[in-house]
Amino acid sequence: MTLLIEDDRGEAEHLLIYNYITKSYDVDPNELSPKGPRIRIKEPYLRIWTSGNDEYIHSLVVDSPTEIEILSNNESDKSIEVLIQEDHTFFQCLKFHQALPLYSQAVHASSNTSVLALLNRSATYLELERYHLACKDAQLVVELDRRNEEVYFLMGKSFYLMRQFEKAREHFEICLKLNESNETAKIELEKPKKRRRNKNRFI
Repeated sequence: MTLLIEDDRGEAEHLLIYNYITKSYDVDPNELSPKGPRIRIKEPYLRIWTSGNDEYIHSLVVDSPTEIEILSNNESDKSIEVLIQEDHTFFQCLKFHQALPLYSQAVHASSNTSVLALLNRSATYLELERYHLACKDAQLVVELDRRNEEVYFLMGKSFYLMRQFEKAREHFEICLKLNESNETAKIELEKPKKRRRNKNRFI
């Protein structure tokens, strides 16, 4: 993905973003790269390449869209609660690519990492099929709150979609130990159990 960005001096630069994978080919570019907000780029590097006219073009490059954070104009004035509420609006509208950098902003907005912000970012990674990152954020939540049933449900879903069925079963069972009435977790638990039964059948 290629964007045209403007630095603080008003000079335009190309920004190449690698590994930008969407779940749909019919995505509005304005949703992926909204005009106006400032961005923070982590670990960019310079690439020099030639155009068809043998002109040298300098571009900034990042290896992943997770290296980019979209900042609001009054970022420092916003509380974590306000940031999460704004981000959740994008999530509910299924605009996961817009929600992701804003959830990251909420995660880093306070010295005390927000469990809710991490949970929401983990759920967003899950929707974007970035299952390893979903598990990584979920594990951070476990370190902060071991009795949070939702985080074990998210890890169960992520492990199942990564075809790690035994780990998926274990996390769904922990979720149900914390809340025996979680009907959704009961349904999801049957999936890795069925995989295990089918596997044993052919041994």
